[in-house]
Parts: sequence; structure tokens; C-alpha cells
Amino acid sequence: MKLIVQLCYLILLLAIPILSTAQSNFRPGTIQLADSTVVKGYVRVNNWNTTPLKLAFKQERGTNPTSYSPNELLGFEAEDYIYQSALVDVEISPSNSSYLDYSSTLKVASKHIFLQQILGGDKPLYLNRTQLGKKNFYIKDEGQFILLKHKQYKQENSAGIDKVRTNKSYVTQLVEILNDCPRLNQNISKTAYTKRDLVQLLNSYSHCSGSTIDYVIKKSKTPIKFGLLFGAAYSHLSITEQGVDPLNDFNLAFPTDNSIDPTGGVYIDIILPFDQQKWSIRNEVAIIYLQRRGSYRNIIDESNYRLTTIDLQFTHFKMNHLIRYTYRLPKLELLLNGGVSHAFLINESNRRIVEIKQSNFDISTIRTTAVDSVRPHELGTVIGFGVQYGKWSLETRYESTSQIAKFKEFQSKKTRIYLLLGFRL
Repeated sequence: MKLIVQLCYLILLLAIPILSTAQSNFRPGTIQLADSTVVKGYVRVNNWNTTPLKLAFKQERGTNPTSYSPNELLGFEAEDYIYQSALVDVEISPSNSSYLDYSSTLKVASKHIFLQQILGGDKPLYLNRTQLGKKNFYIKDEGQFILLKHKQYKQENSAGIDKVRTNKSYVTQLVEILNDCPRLNQNISKTAYTKRDLVQLLNSYSHCSGSTIDYVIKKSKTPIKFGLLFGAAYSHLSITEQGVDPLNDFNLAFPTDNSIDPTGGVYIDIILPFDQQKWSIRNEVAIIYLQRRGSYRNIIDESNYRLTTIDLQFTHFKMNHLIRYTYRLPKLELLLNGGVSHAFLINESNRRIVEIKQSNFDISTIRTTAVDSVRPHELGTVIGFGVQYGKWSLETRYESTSQIAKFKEFQSKKTRIYLLLGFRL
């Protein structure tokens, strides 16, 4: 039974990449055709941080998408992001430092590409970022997209060691483009080839020239969500004393029946900004309590016996660190997650009670011994799935923790199946 449960959870966890590929990323948006016609519909976006080579668009959700290349559109908009298509110069040198060449000369090719607008106004700023992370920035001046020229290359120093150098032709270009504000020249010389620095420079230009910034790309946020968890765990605990007779009193008295243990806590979800915020990091803290009792009577004869009782009580402070994937449906969200768990022992009250009855001497002896055999820290693995409806969620998880006993002579393992109800604050 446990093997079947483990296989089911493993299959669900392996299904994450398939669901990620299959899920639709269409968002409400518009496209502008080559004849300037604006069409409303749904735009497929995988990652706003990367400029698409082509655009998938459909007017109705249930229809098949149409693919558009940059030379077939004037641009498109979705979720407050604006793209324009243009035939522009593109610097095509590699951006990875491992593949830089030894020439400072830019490698420029003319291409029809999409450009993402970063800043509006009199001198709007645009960006094209490839799948490999190569960035080319453009300023639109007098109706023309001007490539801000920048290239990294390698140069061997006197010691024969390669150093990364930078061709900063864009600095001279910016001085010319922003020539009506010469007091910015010192700022321009310190401007790095980054979105942050270029936006800051153009904001300064707007203040200097009195022009208006009419568009600012929205910042990628990392939303954080909090909530409560409460439920129960179906627990199986096994501890076997090794190196002795497996039919000794301890092994036979140890409680083998499963238990249902209460649990509850709080969580924090850190929503990652890429891939339409479908991935998140979940951190949870919870308290879980386990109580078990078992006994074995070793009967010697009718009047002589030894009764061994094992009484276990654990209270753990748990911390779970999970990677979560959210598969969105029209009214529900399917949740798949996996990660690790840490359990810290905060209270332990474990006893071995041995009662010996010897009728020949009419003596009954009771001996109680503390069983201090559990590690103060346990590490486990967790996989699970669930559903989210509004602020409420319902999840089931499988957790496995091996070797929880402190001493090597005890072979131990603990597994749990959780059923958890969550409420997002």
C-alpha cells in the first residue's frame, strides 16, 4: 500500500514539466497589423523578460492561435507591456564572457525584431533581449530607432591574462542625442549599459528639457502571500532494536498501528516573477504532535509473566521548504509541490514500562525507564498536490523521514500522509 502511495506522488511530481509545457499562457491583449488595424484578443506570453521572436495570438480563447513574425505586425500590447516591431541594427556579438572575441569592432546586422518599450516620452527607450540574455537598447529619436552601441570583448594584458573590456560607443551617441541638455554630459559618462542607468538618465533629461514621461514599464514584483494551515497526518512510525532477538519484548511491544495526529501552522508564499508567476517558494512552520502506546505480555506460565509497555509522545516544531507549481484553470488552481522538511524536537516523553509478576513469591515489580532515543532534528522529503479555490486550499502530501533514532542499534523510519486545509490571509 505504501509503495502505491509513493508511486502516485512520484508520478504527480514528474508531471510538473509536462503540465508546465501544456498550460496556456494567453493573456488579454491587442495586436496592430501592418495596415494599422488594431485587433483585440489574447496574446501568448511565456516570459516578459525575454523579447519573443514570434507572437502567438487568437481572438477567441477556444480557437487555434495564429503566429505572427515582427514584419507582419506594427506591434502588440498585453498586461500593460508594449512592444513595437521595427527593422533595426542589431549587435550580434556573444554576451557570454566565455565566448567573447578579441575585437572591439561591433558585429551589426539588420533585422526585423520586436522591441519592448521601457520608457515613453520625447526620447523613448526600448529593449531587445534574446533568449541567451543578449541585450540591445534603442532610443527612438525623430521617428528612428537608434541602436545604442555596446560590446564586450577580450584583451590580453601585459601579463598575458585576458581581461574583459567594453566598447562604450553609446556614451558618444547619448551626448549627441541629448545635446540640448549639455549639463548631463557628466552623468552620461557614468551611465552603464543597463535598464536602470538608462532610465535614470532619461528621467534626468526629462527634468532638464521639460518634456513629459508618458509611459514607464511596470516593475517585476515578487508578491508575498501569507496564510494558515491546519489538518491531520496519518503517521506510521517504526523503531526496531537491532543486534538482538527480533522477538524480544521491546520489538514486540512497540506500537505498530498507524495513528492520526493533529497539526497546524502558518505559511509564506514567495511568488516568483517569471513564467506568469506559476512558480513559488513556500516556507511553512507548524507544530505536530504524535502519541503512541503499545504493549506485549510475555507469559511464562499461568502465574508468571512480564508485561512490557512502550508509551511514546513527541512534539515537533516543523519547517517545510517547498517549490510549488500552480496550474491555473478557469475557477480552480491545481497545486504541485515538493521539497524538504525539518523537524525539531521540542518535547519528548517516552517510557518503557516493564511489569514483572512472580506468583511463587507473590511479588509484582514495576520498572519504568525513560526512552531517550530520538534525534533532536529530523530531515525528510515531501511531495504533494492539491487545489486552490479563492482563499481556500486543500492539499495532500507524502513525507518520508529515515533514521530518526539517535542510536545506531535502533533502525527507524517515519512516514506521514497529510491532509491540510489552508486559508490565505
